[in-house]
Amino acid sequence: SNIVMTKFFDVEVGEFKKIEVHNIGQPEYAREGDTLVTEYLVQNLGNSNEWLKLATSRGEVLNYSDSLLLEANSNIRVKVKQKIPATEHNSWNVSADLKVFTTNSETPIYQVTSVPVYSNSSKKTDPYYRFPVQVGGTFLNFNIGGVSTVAYQYVGEGKGFLDSKEKHHFDFALRGPNQLNFPTVGSYDQYSLEYDYKNTTKVSIGDYVNRVSNLIEFSRFGRGIKYDQKISKSEFQVFYQRARFLPSQKDSYGFNYGYNLREGIKFSFNYFNKDVIKDNSIFRTNILGVSSNIKKELFSIETEVAVGSANSKLDIGLFNRFNMQFQKFNFHSEIISAGKDFHGFYTNSRLLINGLSYSLSKKINIGVNSNFTRINPSLDILAFSSSPISKTNMAFASFQPNNKNSFFLNYTLQEREDRQIPSSFHYKEEFSNLSYSLNHDKVLIFSQFRYGNAQNLLAGDQLKPKQFFNSMIQPSVKISNWFWLGGYFEHQNTSKFSQDNTIKNLFYYGGSMRFNYKKFVHANFMYRNNYAPDEF
Repeated sequence: SNIVMTKFFDVEVGEFKKIEVHNIGQPEYAREGDTLVTEYLVQNLGNSNEWLKLATSRGEVLNYSDSLLLEANSNIRVKVKQKIPATEHNSWNVSADLKVFTTNSETPIYQVTSVPVYSNSSKKTDPYYRFPVQVGGTFLNFNIGGVSTVAYQYVGEGKGFLDSKEKHHFDFALRGPNQLNFPTVGSYDQYSLEYDYKNTTKVSIGDYVNRVSNLIEFSRFGRGIKYDQKISKSEFQVFYQRARFLPSQKDSYGFNYGYNLREGIKFSFNYFNKDVIKDNSIFRTNILGVSSNIKKELFSIETEVAVGSANSKLDIGLFNRFNMQFQKFNFHSEIISAGKDFHGFYTNSRLLINGLSYSLSKKINIGVNSNFTRINPSLDILAFSSSPISKTNMAFASFQPNNKNSFFLNYTLQEREDRQIPSSFHYKEEFSNLSYSLNHDKVLIFSQFRYGNAQNLLAGDQLKPKQFFNSMIQPSVKISNWFWLGGYFEHQNTSKFSQDNTIKNLFYYGGSMRFNYKKFVHANFMYRNNYAPDEF
């Protein structure tokens, strides 16, 4: 008999400022002369509003000016357009990217994708280049504590059409063995094969990322097989997968069916079955779900309802995301609810985010936000993130007199609780915040001042609130065309992190250097003496 021993523990990381960019839409391939449009999702996962600048290396960013305000816990969809020129080649790859700059850094959050391009003209066909293949390897010898260790990996990859009529497309990637202990360059093994026929039939074998729906399985990297088929307005998918980097999940299988009623309106039906490891026991769960996705000019809405069955218990999951932009109003709402016996991508989770803003003018915006976050996502160790319990209500006003200066004023009521054991913070606070950003060609400054009252619930819920203040400045100076030098200075006078509710002076400082010498050298260095408990 086999003896299985498991140990579970929670690690929580609370981020104060966090911007993420994900590629969510691109064609499988393009033709020379086409207009290539790629779509990205820009998310503000922090708890404060962010002024952002959007840029791309090629083409243009559609429908957004040089500067925009992205509210806390909200997102926008951004499209990048570029014209693909004609060349003398039969096929090549074109890259599309989106760069998102925050006010306190000129180092962008960067997302790039590559799309195959094929010629429209009758050019000389070279069968040796119709399907390019690359092979290589990595060898590393490192010494730690007087012990010499050798690590290596081989790499082979290729993708392209197998025929001159470009009906059969093949893609493979081979990389191994596992070397997760590589210092700084650790990598896992991957064996992937994918066959695509006329962009209507697709078979994936080996390692692949599976996405069923927002609630059931949002993103899972594993090994198995997946079959996709498109027929007219219908889409079918059948899959089997064993998760590779999620200890609480074994094998899974299922199918989904989607129907495109018309442009911008899609309905889906999903079934999912998987092994779950929880509380030293293994059981299977079945999940049925229905979802809809409607995209219109003024609004978009994604809705999903799923029912899960496990250990003779039924539970439900709900998801809804709504965005509307009407004249000068912008409204965003997101809801996630999953019960304790619902074992999809979320379990025992609640998230409620609502935000409304109004543009008084091109320079002045006002709005309100209300956020409640208590989620437990089933994330791979390759994409780890989590957050404390957070309740936030905010009223804000922003003023941007020009492209170089911006002000942000808000009044906030907030409660945050660390779910680690032992907990490092649990507090309620109300405060006023004033932020200022300077975006000059040679000087960048982000500064912030907060003043209010905080109640330390970690030391007892009968304690009276105490006054606190927080001041921070983050400057960056351009020394030369290729060298930037920056600093970070913060002072907190607060009792909310103290076990005995005493007011303490907390100092955080650091610096950064950035080198960008032409196209040859790009390097960034950052140092901080420490982070606040609710920040890291």
